[in-house]
Amino acid sequence: MAFQDLANLVVRGLLRTPLLCRIVGARLITIYVVGRKSGRHYAIPVAYTRHDGALLVGTPFGWGRNLRTGEAVDIRLKGKRRRADVAVVTDEAGVVEDYAVMARDNRQFAKFNKISLDQAGEPKPADLYFPGPPALGRSGSPHVLVRATNVGTNCLKSHDLWLGGRALNG
Repeated sequence: MAFQDLANLVVRGLLRTPLLCRIVGARLITIYVVGRKSGRHYAIPVAYTRHDGALLVGTPFGWGRNLRTGEAVDIRLKGKRRRADVAVVTDEAGVVEDYAVMARDNRQFAKFNKISLDQAGEPKPADLYFPGPPALGRSGSPHVLVRATNVGTNCLKSHDLWLGGRALNG
């Protein structure tokens, strides 16, 4: 089993554990994705940021291609599995803008996605853009940003989630 698979397994378990999920889940959720071609089910822990009534998630990885605007997904937020409406953002300006929001809010997200922050905590603009049309992530897949809304009741507070990727996810 690869290191990332083991790490994901441990994090998914922590996100399901009462009380611990409140601590671990302050910056992480699990998103449940079904493969478009394979039909396989994936449970992927991802970083998120709450912004303007939505949860933002960004990813440069291939699983983001399985998400479609208008098709709800299940997420585990603060230990509870919930349905979330999805809006996938793929235009460069939209992805760059939301990646900047996520990088400002979550330094680990910025570090993981190689987005440098200046002394004021602002992301360096050049780090928000990715080479090649369309911008490609580590897996050769386009970066994806997903906005999740209508995530059950009383869960979208000032620090909830966007589903997404980097300059397309994540």
